[in-house]
Amino acid sequence: MLRILLADADSECVKNFGSYINTSFPDFKIVGNVRSPLDFALELDLLRPDLVVADMSLLGANAQQLIREAYEAHPDTRFILCGSYNDAEHMESIISFGVIDRMYKPVKPTELERSLSRAAKTFAEKENLQLEKERFTEKYKKNIELFKDKFLSTLIQGGLTDDLEITNSFKYFNIDLKPDYTVFIIKIENFTSLLQEIDEVEKHMLIYKISDIVNEKLRKSSKLSGSAIINRFNSIAAIVGGSEILPKMLEFCGEIKTDIALKCRVDVSITVGKTYRRAADISVSYKEAEAAARYRHHLGQNSVIPLQYAEPLNNITYRYPIGKEDALVYSAVAGEYEYCKTLIQQLMDALAESGSLPPKLLSKIVLDIIVSINRFTDEQHIVLVQDNPFNAFFPSKDILDINTIKDAEDYLNKTLKKYCAYMNELRRRNRLDILEKAKIIIEERYYENLNPAEIAVRLETTGEFLGGIFRENEKKSVYEYILSVRMRNAKRLMRETSFDDESIAVKVGYPDVKYFRSAFKQIEGVFTHEYRGRVSVTRRIE
Repeated sequence: MLRILLADADSECVKNFGSYINTSFPDFKIVGNVRSPLDFALELDLLRPDLVVADMSLLGANAQQLIREAYEAHPDTRFILCGSYNDAEHMESIISFGVIDRMYKPVKPTELERSLSRAAKTFAEKENLQLEKERFTEKYKKNIELFKDKFLSTLIQGGLTDDLEITNSFKYFNIDLKPDYTVFIIKIENFTSLLQEIDEVEKHMLIYKISDIVNEKLRKSSKLSGSAIINRFNSIAAIVGGSEILPKMLEFCGEIKTDIALKCRVDVSITVGKTYRRAADISVSYKEAEAAARYRHHLGQNSVIPLQYAEPLNNITYRYPIGKEDALVYSAVAGEYEYCKTLIQQLMDALAESGSLPPKLLSKIVLDIIVSINRFTDEQHIVLVQDNPFNAFFPSKDILDINTIKDAEDYLNKTLKKYCAYMNELRRRNRLDILEKAKIIIEERYYENLNPAEIAVRLETTGEFLGGIFRENEKKSVYEYILSVRMRNAKRLMRETSFDDESIAVKVGYPDVKYFRSAFKQIEGVFTHEYRGRVSVTRRIE
């Protein structure tokens, strides 16, 4: 039942509205009538109607303010405005504040029916949207574990770096994890050989059972908390909180290994990353646990291997964001210096967090970045001109003098700024070349059913990129440029031939002469016959 509030001082009008609504719209119920603007907000607060039918003469000069304030206070309420034709502009200015229709006095029954039907449709659509939202929310809740696993997978892969966001997600997914954080990975030994003995169902059930064993063990532990996810078909990754002492962690992993051997009849190795205070460093511990697996072959399969046993002095490799280094290389070749600066800062910050660095490591890191940029430049078939060879941008002798993080940061910022500027100049020339080629295509085929997407495909680029080039250099879209070429040729034909509008329209790409004349007037500002008249006058003067 939709609840309607009438805002009208005319008792006869209110009576007629009420009678019509009761007769024709049984699902609508009039809950009150406002007779003065002073009572408008008060009645809205008291009755909270779904729909208000308001007379502009009752609302007066403050109609816009009253409706806006009512809509802000009751955003679910909708309005139908009723006024004279003199109120049309005023009603138009209010339409964004929940107004779904307007009626003009004297209101005809057909007009009232139209407005109320529109209101009924509006509220039906709103109800359907709400029901769909509730159904979808219920569906989401049933699949919350999928999002939990996605969150944990993204976390260990390094896709989340904000501590607050991570800890808030722990709370949202009801994951009992508190500092310090450690990641361990359980890897099934001889998995390739095992696959020859089991089918797909058994393969899935095996890794699921191992996951269940680990999570159950974590739930029952009085010392540790955490959560495990299926990492691959042959491995489980577990994030554990509260593992400040390595022996406690290794004892726990040993118990899990024994349980898996008894219940699943398979051997596993468990590799353990280092322990970190910050939630954002969980991904570092994961990388370390993955790296520890490389040492199974000489430290022993079917064992528990912490990385610090294999690499006790390495505090850099797994913290260093190699993905950001790759991004820096691609961004430099793309000429995106501002993003390069951000990436350089992030790389240097990661190195600063790693503690004391080995001698000349910074020089080697910078050299690796420069070599990668050089390689990627060649892969892109970007040819540097003779007076700007690659080593002119990146003097190698200066790399050898890098001793501090600030030295490395300054060198990369200085050289990449110059290099990016040059790459942008090369791309500017390339854009101009694309522009000229596009113009040639348009000049040759303007009379065809030519569209920007087709031109972009021929030039092996995107329509958006081509459009950007035209807007930057021609101050118009590709389509507008095509129109200008068509009109230029249409004017030429009007000057040089005796063709009529129908013939010229077809020759410049318009099968419909009416559309041609309309486009000509829009582009040139005059009708075709007016342009011909000007041409004739010019010829007589000459």
